[in-house]
Amino acid sequence: MAKKAKKQTTEDMLEELREFDTPSITNVVATYPTSPLCLGLYNPWTENWYTDQTIRCMYPGLGPLVGYAVTCVYG
Repeated sequence: MAKKAKKQTTEDMLEELREFDTPSITNVVATYPTSPLCLGLYNPWTENWYTDQTIRCMYPGLGPLVGYAVTCVYG
């Protein structure tokens, strides 16, 4: 009998995300090819990465931070 997967809380998911740097998360969100949630900004296999080494932490002393971001287009 297969084990039932434990439902993960939002807090658990955010805590797991703290293990990854922002450029890595952004590259996945921007390009994951088979996900309908993917932004589809570019193809990582044929183009340059969406983020690179120029993206860096301005305040490393704060440690990793995770949360919610909302963007919109106005006008």
